[in-house]
Amino acid sequence: MLLSPDFAFEKWPDCITCRKNIVFRRDARSTTRHRKVNADNRRKRPFLKPRGIGRSAASFLLRGARGMATKPRVPSLASDELGPIPKSGPSLPVPRAAIFMTALFHLLFNLLLRPEADAGDSQLLSLSGVASYYGLVECVLPSGAIHLRSQAVNLKFEPDSRRLVFNGITVWMHEPAVQHAGRLSIHRCDAVSILDPLFRPDRVFLLSERRVVVLDPGHGGTDSGALGSFLSEKDLTLSLASKVEFELSAAGIETFLTRTNDVSIGLRDRAEFAAEHKADVFVSIHANWAENRNASGLETFLLPSAASASADSPSSNATCDAANMLLAYEIHRMTLSETLTTDRGIKRARFEVLRNAECAATLVECGFLSNPIEERALSDESYRWRVARGIAAGIISFLSTAGISR
Repeated sequence: MLLSPDFAFEKWPDCITCRKNIVFRRDARSTTRHRKVNADNRRKRPFLKPRGIGRSAASFLLRGARGMATKPRVPSLASDELGPIPKSGPSLPVPRAAIFMTALFHLLFNLLLRPEADAGDSQLLSLSGVASYYGLVECVLPSGAIHLRSQAVNLKFEPDSRRLVFNGITVWMHEPAVQHAGRLSIHRCDAVSILDPLFRPDRVFLLSERRVVVLDPGHGGTDSGALGSFLSEKDLTLSLASKVEFELSAAGIETFLTRTNDVSIGLRDRAEFAAEHKADVFVSIHANWAENRNASGLETFLLPSAASASADSPSSNATCDAANMLLAYEIHRMTLSETLTTDRGIKRARFEVLRNAECAATLVECGFLSNPIEERALSDESYRWRVARGIAAGIISFLSTAGISR
């Protein structure tokens, strides 16, 4: 209960002379009792302060009451005749209000008057903090690169580079690692969308317990895709997808293909096919091509994180950042282990076929048809089976690691 000074003065006009106090209880009733006051008035106050008023305010009220002239009595709180609290006389500031206003001032200052550079700094996390959070040991190399290590994990970051090496697998971050406040730091988006799913894969959830996989052989029909000297991408991807389906079916995983023959299918139709079958995993299989005939190796793509600056308009796949990362990592890791090809890294791209997927989705570029050596390897059935086993093993590892969404 908050009382104005005038109301308090009128409530205790005789408290000094008769040594009586009006005590306000929690149930808003009042009673009168006698209280003996010390001669030196040091041990006890001559009256009990009402709730909501600090001790300094109560002392001020008492000092004012001593010097006041006779005031008219105010009816009891229990009476229906109690009128409005008098508004005359000076009002005291409530300490709580003063504290609130001070805090509000500091908040507005930090939000409105802080330099703009601080806004970007707030999105940076030092690698020392990352190491402390995940229980890693930090090692700074003479080149400025930083290793974060534990018994099971080994990470390497380089200054002014987007390249992250996670247990020997190259992962390209959204933003480069930069020096900030004397420490090498990474963007918060990369910590959330890359590190956390890989450190804590049990927190990545699937849609259901069915564990349905949809494989998408790229291109088809009139769209031949990349062309090598004697291989076409549409034929290669269908062959690889069929082999991956065989491996997954042998493991008891329900698997569907967006196409089983040489037909044209739209990009949106492929994602809708996965949604119709309530897929938990969508993997689009492709082959690469480059002007540089020496380019070779494996690339695995996923969408940019929804929290990154490179993300465009929201997509159907926006809520699957962590699942996308874990799926891409497992497929990339297992396929590299099977084929021993060049690691070109896990990358981000806004492919339309991934944007429309409503589940964990990734796109695998299995090799370069523009490279004569790699084209000959991809034409070999035994090598195709190795690629297929790697993709299937990655999918199985993802499904066995991720939890079930309840």
